[in-house]
Amino acid sequence: MSFELYQRVALMVPMTAPAISFAFGFFILSRLAAADLQNQRAFYSSTLERYLAPQVIDRMVDGREEVKIGAEEREITVMITDLENFSNLVASLDLETFEGVINEYFDGIIDLLWKHEAMIDKMTGDGIIAIFGAPVPSEDHADRAIACAREIDTYALAIRQKMIARGITFGYTRMGLSSGIGLVGNFGGERRFNYTAYGEVVVVAARLEAANKTFSTRILFSGDTLRLAKRDIPVVSVGEIDLKGVPHPIPAYTTPTDDTADAWNTVA
Repeated sequence: MSFELYQRVALMVPMTAPAISFAFGFFILSRLAAADLQNQRAFYSSTLERYLAPQVIDRMVDGREEVKIGAEEREITVMITDLENFSNLVASLDLETFEGVINEYFDGIIDLLWKHEAMIDKMTGDGIIAIFGAPVPSEDHADRAIACAREIDTYALAIRQKMIARGITFGYTRMGLSSGIGLVGNFGGERRFNYTAYGEVVVVAARLEAANKTFSTRILFSGDTLRLAKRDIPVVSVGEIDLKGVPHPIPAYTTPTDDTADAWNTVA
């Protein structure tokens, strides 16, 4: 222990008093360990608090969650959201009103994403890109993503009605979900933390989000997401979709959260 103290802080501790040396060394090292933990907590809090739910950061700091931010291939589920007619919303409101409306809208969505322990990859102006299953691995990432999408849909319908009652034209929220192997990690160089995902799984999620407009749906997810999901929820098929940038048709499904279920044939 004396040698370790010398290595870390250049402190000489006499070897002739083992008991005192041990006690003093333990005190110093415990202080150093506490400082290291505090620094680690500060790093996670300052760097990741914009991306991850507070409970996930706490588990990472306490060592209860395995986390890897280096680049790797990993099975994930990606969710991409979009607010319909966003440009019209911006143009129709004064700055102060728009700020309050859009902040209320996103605060609710982010709370639900964090409830289901998603990582917020990007804010895209009128939408969010979220990742389930990274940087903290999760075997039920598909279930979490679908459950989160259903809750976001319910929330978005409610806030839409609230805004309409205020005389504000507010669109529907559309979501695309896709599961598969993605390249995830911290990309962007040493000076900027940018944990994100690349790969077909992201492209499919984006294309499914856009396809909602064609099929008059608010949630679309891929066959791979349905295959990985274990929870029992209402699921209906919209058929196979040809998506731009994807070399093969994608089986697509939706999950109704209201009376729109009557418009579809439920998948057995």
